[in-house]
Amino acid sequence: HGVDMEALCRSLCLSWDEVKQFADSAKLSLETVADFDEALTRASILGATTLVTGSFHTVGDAMARLQRSPLSR
Repeated sequence: HGVDMEALCRSLCLSWDEVKQFADSAKLSLETVADFDEALTRASILGATTLVTGSFHTVGDAMARLQRSPLSR
């Protein structure tokens, strides 16, 4: 299941319609959550692992909110 953090990702190479089309073709569920904190909460509720991709800024913000250190194992 993917949670799309729409508000932070306006400059991607793919449109969100293209991302949705890919998810559908790969039989992956996908939802859009516009608020960053709500998206992280939703992703944490849905799965044991939360994967955040994006810029260093986006990933750093997610790590801070999830209380993860880039140096931890």
